[in-house]
Amino acid sequence: MTSERTSLLQSKKSLIHNGRRLRFFQDYLLNGEDACREIFITRSADKRAYRVAHYEFLEKFVDVREKYLHYEHFEFGDFEKAIEFVEDKLGISLNELT
Repeated sequence: MTSERTSLLQSKKSLIHNGRRLRFFQDYLLNGEDACREIFITRSADKRAYRVAHYEFLEKFVDVREKYLHYEHFEFGDFEKAIEFVEDKLGISLNELT
């Protein structure tokens, strides 16, 4: 791991430990309809885990979770594992999380 990546990981982890959440948001078209993809990383209330939420939905169904394309939650005991999951399984880079 490069020192630049290590520094970025520590910076993002610090945000989480200070009560912020990391977020990725993307609007796009799906079969001609407005859609949205959101990914969040937060810390659990007991501070023992990191939670990743992945939502993907057509805008017209924003308030109807049963119709979401993806409504998933994952939990990791290690911040770096949560980031690896987001990068490897969800295709979002560390730099894209704000």
